[in-house]
Amino acid sequence: MGFHVRYITKETILRTSNIHRLFNADAFNMDVWSGKFYELYKEGHDKETILKLLGENVNKETKKN
Repeated sequence: MGFHVRYITKETILRTSNIHRLFNADAFNMDVWSGKFYELYKEGHDKETILKLLGENVNKETKKN
């Protein structure tokens, strides 16, 4: 059995539809924005709410992909 580390960036979060699966790891290495996102996620907020709280335009980000 190994130790699972996941590298998470803002772009990774914006591209991922299954946030629960993204944060299913033993440890994380993330940028500052992702750390803020993760703290709000742990408080029970959903992805769209967190993006609004962090000042992201949800429609703008999803149109880029």
